[in-house]
Order: sequence, then C-alpha cells, then structure tokens
Amino acid sequence: MLSKHWTSVLSILLSVAVLYAFLQDADQQGLRALFTTLRWDWLLSALLIKSLSLSIHEYRLWLGFTKPRPPIQTTMQIGFASALLNILLPGRAGDVAAIAMLNKKCGVPIGIATFAVGMVGFFEGAVFGLMMLAVLVFNAPMWIQYLGTDLHLQSLQTISGLTLLGIGIVVVATIIGQRFFTEPEEQTDDFSPLSWLRDAFNQTGQAIGNRHYILFNTLASIAEVWLMIAAFAIGFPMLDLQAELITLTPLLAWSLSGLVLGISAIAAIVLPPTYGAGSAAASVFILGLFGFDETQALGFASVWWLISQVPTVLLGLPSLWLVGKK
Repeated sequence: MLSKHWTSVLSILLSVAVLYAFLQDADQQGLRALFTTLRWDWLLSALLIKSLSLSIHEYRLWLGFTKPRPPIQTTMQIGFASALLNILLPGRAGDVAAIAMLNKKCGVPIGIATFAVGMVGFFEGAVFGLMMLAVLVFNAPMWIQYLGTDLHLQSLQTISGLTLLGIGIVVVATIIGQRFFTEPEEQTDDFSPLSWLRDAFNQTGQAIGNRHYILFNTLASIAEVWLMIAAFAIGFPMLDLQAELITLTPLLAWSLSGLVLGISAIAAIVLPPTYGAGSAAASVFILGLFGFDETQALGFASVWWLISQVPTVLLGLPSLWLVGKK
C-alpha cells in the first residue's frame, strides 16, 4: 500500500519538512501577535470574492460546451465538487472525476467533457500568463530593482514560454480538428480511445473557430483571474502588512499576489497546495525581495491558505452531496 501511494506520502513529508523549517526560523511569538491584528471584515471580504471567482470558474466550465449545453446547475455543481476533490486528491484527480460525472450525470460524451474541462484550464492559464507578463513589463525598472535583472528576465521568458506553449497546443489541436475530425463520432454507450480523441478534436476545431466563444470565455477568464488574485491581495490589509523597502499600493499588492500565485502553482508539482508549504515558500521568496520579514511572509501564507481552501470546501461539499444524490 505504501509503495502504491509513495508519491503522496513523499509530498506530505516534504511539505511538513518545509513548513517546520520556516516555523523554526520565524519569530513564533511575533507570528502569534500578528494574528491578533487580523481584520475579520477583510477576511470575510476575501472569502466572498474568492467564492465569486470560483463561481465564475465553474460557469466557464458550462460555457466551455458548445450548444446544446448540459444543465447549468448540474454542471456547476460538478465543477464545485471536482474543485473539492482536486484539493483532497493528488494528480488533478478532480478533473478526471469531473469528466466522469459530466458523462454519467449529464450524458456528455467523454471526449466533449475532456474538451470542456481542458478549455477551463487553458483560458485560465493563458489569461493569467498574459496578466503576469503585463505586470512585469509595466514599470519594469522597479521590478528589476527588486527582482534583479536576471530573475526579471528569467521570469519573463518562463511565463511567456509557458503561455505560448499552451496557446500553441490549442492552435495545433484546432487545426487537427478542423482538417481531420470535421464530423463527431456517432455516439454509443461504449468508450473507445478513438471516439474520445475524435470528439475532443472536433469540439476544439468548432469552438476555437467561433469568435463569440473565444470572446465570452476570455472575458469570463479575465474576471475570474483578476478576482482570484484580488482575494489573495486582501491578505495584506487583513494583517496590516507593510514592506520596508517600498510603499505597498493596491496595484503592487495585487501584483505581488499574482507572482506568489504563479510560483505556488509551479511548487504544487511537488508541494500540493492543500498542505500550504508551496504558498509558504513562494511568499517567503517573493515578499522577502521587497523587505517583508519571514514572520510577515508566513502570516500572509497562512491567510492565503484560508482564502484558497475555505471557499472550495464550503461550495464543494454540498455540491458533491447533491451530485451524488442525483
């Protein structure tokens, strides 16, 4: 049993080790004092904004289907349930579960469900990447001053490379769908890899060639990503955090939160977000460059974890129960 789940066990142990190391170095008395100043009204606002962002995310899952779409209520419940499973299970298992639930509960073919779930991630990643590129290019001298020329350049290259790679994959899939899979497979109850690929490529070819589809998904993704980062940025006034090296404006707080989110996403490969170690490491690294001490960074990472996890659980648990009941 241990050998079967060794990657999960290793991730947990590594996360515990990272958090333990940070807590040993931090001023634990100062960390406790920091939380006595926590603004509950700001925390509630952040949770509400993050919940709104999650709702837009699951609305985009429904929007990802071409007409006729499955019922929006059931589709969003499946989305909330899969988001909960993603923070509980490794390997994006919630996305796989969403595909299965869309097939079983809504009668959506596996290939089309795969396309819809994939498009949610694609638009979110592309919009986030473009936003972070704009942040690093805007007022570049300031970012170079605190990040350093090499790190600033590496960040631009990495973000632009990953964003272009994602766009390129979708463009190639669109071309394949439009040239080779112009007609969807006749639906049967039997699953086959060929029908799965045919449906996925066919839907990609149809959808990406539709300007309205691209426009609506892009606008919804911009709203979702902006609100998500804004929710995390509220962590600064929530704990009254101030940088020693620079005046913390709302725009800078949003930008720093976006950079922490980006590094946390990369760290999630080995440090699952559920355990909080990835966001802690990202916070210590990014905020430290701007004069925040480790205690402040860990305080920010703690409220980050609350903002990230609590809305997902509150929306996911009843949705999972409702989907199971149906």
